[in-house]
Amino acid sequence: MAQDGKPTFVGSQQEVELAERVFDLMLMQGRFYSADAPIRQSLEQLTQFFYEQGLHADRQQLMALLDTALTRNSQVFYRDEQDGAVYFTTTKKGSYTPHVQARPTRMPQITGRHIAGAAAPRPPAAPTKKPEFIRRETVISPQVASSLSSAQAALPPIQETPVITIKDMPARVAVAAPPTPAKPKPAPQIVTPQGATINMSKSPAEIFAKHGDFFSELVRERLLADGRFVSFGDQWLLAEQLPTITKGELRQVREFIETSGGPETDETLCINIFNKSPDADPIFRFALNYHLAAEKRVFEFVGTARQNLWWITGTASPRILRAPLKPAEIGQDLKYLEDEPPVTRLPNNRWVHVLTFYEWENGILPYSNEAKLLLPPPYLKEQKVAELRFEAPQFETSAYVELHYPAGNRGGWIEGLAEILAVFVSGAKLIIARVPDKPDTFSITYEPTPVEERTVLLYDARRQRFVFQPLPLNYQVDEAFLLERGRYGGLKDVRRLDESSRRKGDAVIIFAFEKVGTKVTREDKTVYRARLEDLLPIINIEKPFSKTSLLRFFSTHPHYQKDETEEGYYIYIPD
Repeated sequence: MAQDGKPTFVGSQQEVELAERVFDLMLMQGRFYSADAPIRQSLEQLTQFFYEQGLHADRQQLMALLDTALTRNSQVFYRDEQDGAVYFTTTKKGSYTPHVQARPTRMPQITGRHIAGAAAPRPPAAPTKKPEFIRRETVISPQVASSLSSAQAALPPIQETPVITIKDMPARVAVAAPPTPAKPKPAPQIVTPQGATINMSKSPAEIFAKHGDFFSELVRERLLADGRFVSFGDQWLLAEQLPTITKGELRQVREFIETSGGPETDETLCINIFNKSPDADPIFRFALNYHLAAEKRVFEFVGTARQNLWWITGTASPRILRAPLKPAEIGQDLKYLEDEPPVTRLPNNRWVHVLTFYEWENGILPYSNEAKLLLPPPYLKEQKVAELRFEAPQFETSAYVELHYPAGNRGGWIEGLAEILAVFVSGAKLIIARVPDKPDTFSITYEPTPVEERTVLLYDARRQRFVFQPLPLNYQVDEAFLLERGRYGGLKDVRRLDESSRRKGDAVIIFAFEKVGTKVTREDKTVYRARLEDLLPIINIEKPFSKTSLLRFFSTHPHYQKDETEEGYYIYIPD
């Protein structure tokens, strides 16, 4: 592994650069994942992303280059194939090993001593046997002693060995060996589970500036395993210092929030219910948040890292303007967002988004990869919703919104923008940015243009039909997504798809082909032929699709094929 925590890539210079760029993209995709959670992308999606970035002029050659570069770096990217599609998987550690069912083995029993790292106890010492002192006369009889004395007297006297001395021998001078140079002591190092090497001889400031996240996570894991500490978010307290809050006081908190008509901050609750200043008594403020978080059936955290907001679990906030569709339907419709190509940065910290008919009609915006770089992430584990505020300064209006985080097989979205989005049309270019000095507040603006009347598609709910109406537009639009009569006149007085058909992506796409495509004959079959740019806006009337997700859908349904006679065209072959 490299010193900065990133994997070391191998191959040619081009292959190393490609592997590094893919790894950075996948890190951005999985920035909210745990260190060992798999981050997966298909070769098709990666190729499409880099192709759109202009990395290579030939898409097939680009795909081959990516496949070769990532396969050569198999220590970082795990390659597998499913249904003919190639996928690469890695983790934030920089390596991924697929789960394999372990075979049963006879392993030594793991005890508490092994876990604690204690040395094995010494075996008990053998009992010390007291020596028995035996008197000599009790062993040797007088007769034997007399015989020994006689034999000893008969022996010849012992001759002394003469001492030989050596004179006049020169003394040998000892030559001192040259001193062995001391080996320099290696700098103390720590190797992280991700493979990064930390040089502990550096100053604490240098170490924490580069590896602060590693040590923070290390301390967090230790504290979580220690029952002497309690936590709320990234705040910790000794459990013995935690103030208690009674059930009666929690009941007062619930009644206060219900009466207020919207989520309340912990500051408001401290002051109005407990008559305590949150700044003067931060420990009580921590205790209030801790106890509210523990009552999951009663209270729901809808705040962010910048402010703690509390609401009632299972209750819809009355100050959010709800979409016509149910949350479960919207989440299902937007699940494709989690498979979109990653985004690494936002130019000028602004999210520029082209509004679709589906979003305009439901008063929502998608929680896309661009939105994730701008909007606050979940503050608590398993947090579902965060309440934010959006302002439209050019219209002098604002609205409270709910940011629904992705969960399971559902995508995320921002709900409650109907009043702001009502002044726009499908195709409008929106600019979303943070509002300085206002926590969790964002602005929606547009680039003004001279007023121009355009006849655009609307839906007449009374007649239950699509209609075209002239409207004055004074903002920038993306012409590709503007549902104008000149391109989509075939939708006039057309009824919508029924509810069951709207939920099926295939039915929505077929509807688009029939309304915007042209009938042609191919191999004695009547097929519909249409441009991808013409299909996307009309598909996004009933069900959201991106260009990437639509092409992915085409690749899994054989009755959609690319028209090889002209670039950008596709055909639908009816059954």
